[in-house]
Amino acid sequence: MFRSLYSVPSIASFAAALTLSSFAHASTVQLSDSCSFQTDCAAQCTPQTVNCDVAYTDTCSKSCTDTVTDTCKNSCETECKTDPGSFSCTDYCSAQCGSSCSANDNCGASTSTECATDCQAQCSYTCTQSPATTVCATACATSCTAVDNIVCSVTCQTTESAKTCTTTPASCSAACKGALSGVIVCNGQVVDVEDSVVSAEAWFVAHWDATFSASIVASVTGTTKTPNGDTTTLKCSTSPLSRNTDSGALFFGGLSCAAIVALRRRTRRAE
Repeated sequence: MFRSLYSVPSIASFAAALTLSSFAHASTVQLSDSCSFQTDCAAQCTPQTVNCDVAYTDTCSKSCTDTVTDTCKNSCETECKTDPGSFSCTDYCSAQCGSSCSANDNCGASTSTECATDCQAQCSYTCTQSPATTVCATACATSCTAVDNIVCSVTCQTTESAKTCTTTPASCSAACKGALSGVIVCNGQVVDVEDSVVSAEAWFVAHWDATFSASIVASVTGTTKTPNGDTTTLKCSTSPLSRNTDSGALFFGGLSCAAIVALRRRTRRAE
């Protein structure tokens, strides 16, 4: 039994070495069509491109509760019913961002790009709070919740950001000099600074896409005993992010394997 478990170290060591080498050359991990985690990012750290409004997407989404209007509901359902299978709540909401921003003086944001980025984040976040559906009435109820709250939520984001923003050109520059740290860039704007691609993914889930997750592509599972005698199942994996990722994300899977191998060695000695 232990022999099969101990076949893991060679795999883990190889994966860790391979992925660490890969990560050294990786600079971008794509999180979505418009957002990525970047480590080679010094050029992005300017007052014009740093925008931490999106940090308040989740809190503002909860505080804005404008009632869904019939205007949005009827317009949305008309569009949805032409092809329910391909209707996207996020896309429908995002399509309203430009007109909503321009009609409301960018909702307090300094530029139209900043307003649109804040708005798209709000759409993506709100639309993923409810399960996806092809029933137009249900899909549009969720979509119009986001659409009818665009002005409130974006205004809230810019207001809260002005009070407590911690993402600055200086913090951006510092992160871009680290070995694994970097920034999340959406629509050419730096919306957050993170220590690693793993923490970047967690932030992305909390503020931009609540359904985003990593996909496991290779894993090894086995059982071992803890020092107190309990049996536990351990799993190590290499897991690149699920959206057109760079090879750098594999590094963390290698570290997971290495950590599990070390744990197994310690518990075996304890026995």
